[in-house]
Amino acid sequence: MVHPTPVTIAPRNAAIAAHLDREFQLQSRNDPWAGSVEAEVRTFFTDASHAEGSRLLDADCRSSLCRLRIAHEDKLALERFMAVVGLEEPFTVAGVRFPDPVPERSVMFIARRDTALPWPDVATLPPQELPAQGGAR
Repeated sequence: MVHPTPVTIAPRNAAIAAHLDREFQLQSRNDPWAGSVEAEVRTFFTDASHAEGSRLLDADCRSSLCRLRIAHEDKLALERFMAVVGLEEPFTVAGVRFPDPVPERSVMFIARRDTALPWPDVATLPPQELPAQGGAR
C-alpha cells in the first residue's frame, strides 16, 4: 500500500486552523441551526455539478461555527470545488478553507450568518511566509 506524503501547512495557516478548531470545540450545539446547516451542506455535496470529484467526509455544526472535512479526488477537483463553494448556500457566509495534512483533503470552517469567524489575534500568529523569489545572480 502506498501512503501519500503528508501536506506541509504553513505555520501561520496551521495556527489559524488550530485556533478555529479550538473555538469550535468550545461551542455547544444549537440543534435547530446546526441541523439545518448540516443538511444544506449535505445537499450541496449530493449535487454532482457543484462538487464533482469532492466528497463530504464530515459536517459538524455547533452554536455558530461549522467544521467540514472534505476529500478531493485530485487537485482539479479541489480547484473546481473552490470555484463554486463561495457562490452557494450555506457557503456564502464567512468561511475559510485549510489544507489537511492528508493530501487532497480540506478542512473548512463556516460561521453562522449573523456571526463573524472567531479569528485569532494576529499578534499571536507566526509571521507570514513569503514565496521564494528567483535564485541569486
